[in-house]
Amino acid sequence: MKNVWNGASSSKRENMNENEWTRTEKKIARSAFDNALQRECDFIIKRLGEMVSRALKISDILEMHHYLSDTLKEMELKYDYRYSRIIQVFGRLLAEGWLSEEDLKGLGKEKMEQITNTASSIRSLVIDDEPAEKDAVHHEDGRGSRGDGSSPTKLSTKEKGRTPEDLTKMIEDAIVDAYTFEEQETAFLTVLQDSFHFPFHAIVVGEPVEVRNFDLDEGEVGIVAVCRRLGKNYRVNVTALEWDDHKPSGAEWIDAYRQWRKSGL
Repeated sequence: MKNVWNGASSSKRENMNENEWTRTEKKIARSAFDNALQRECDFIIKRLGEMVSRALKISDILEMHHYLSDTLKEMELKYDYRYSRIIQVFGRLLAEGWLSEEDLKGLGKEKMEQITNTASSIRSLVIDDEPAEKDAVHHEDGRGSRGDGSSPTKLSTKEKGRTPEDLTKMIEDAIVDAYTFEEQETAFLTVLQDSFHFPFHAIVVGEPVEVRNFDLDEGEVGIVAVCRRLGKNYRVNVTALEWDDHKPSGAEWIDAYRQWRKSGL
């Protein structure tokens, strides 16, 4: 298993991206990366010390075990020194407070803009630190129940690789009997809520999240995904959701919604 904290990868793509960094920039990046890692490690050690000082029973020990296990897994994913990833890594570390712009002073203007833009995007997603159980959808009365006693929308979500024509047909089925833009948006929200089994996993800005529900934003955003990551709640445009190799059932409806928003059907 490679040590991503030390950037052991040597892929062709990484070598190509590495050539875009000057020797001075590489020294600055390495120093900033190591400093951020040390700061977070110091925080973890301090947190563990506080937990140990309060430990009185076996449940306290289990809590420490889960905290350390989850934290180390998270850090292994986060501290990735490949040059193909380092801009995103620095953006996240800047957003989380483990880095300051002063630590990155000396990097090229374009790189700094990319890093600060990434950090701003991540910061804009965080809305609170409260548990998100209220946003979770648990279909206790069967998958697809709306909670109002009505039946779920009967629309197939089994086919993969939908063509634009397929998506157009899905759009027509979703917004049937909905005439205004607001009615159609609401109709799509119902279809999305009925087509997914919550919670499910997705990727936002390159980071994994747990999607708890869909909701309708009051502004211009449209339908948003209510997400949970690292103890924080996020509300992001549903079109920002991405997938790894395992798409959740219903993912094609987001493709249809994306096409509807783009085409204005």
